[in-house]
Amino acid sequence: MVGYGALLDPTVFSPQQGTISIDSVLSSYLNLARQHENTMIDIARHIQWITKRRNPPVEFKTKLFNSYDLEDIRYKLFLRNALSNNLTTKSPETLS
Repeated sequence: MVGYGALLDPTVFSPQQGTISIDSVLSSYLNLARQHENTMIDIARHIQWITKRRNPPVEFKTKLFNSYDLEDIRYKLFLRNALSNNLTTKSPETLS
């Protein structure tokens, strides 16, 4: 359960609590997912946990779980940020 707690709040083990941006967390996670063998459902599930406390639109979860590869997930994360008017990411490529 600690692992899922860290997905919900990535600063849980950080001495600088609250200073990690969601974009950097997602970028780090996508890089890890790219380096290791994962199923798309596991990647989508982890990203859903990471974004859970940030009030993603209901449609985001459906789109996320219908993703077909990491590039598709990265693009959907970019759109999610753009639609929530909380855009800190300038392009999908910055989430790589």
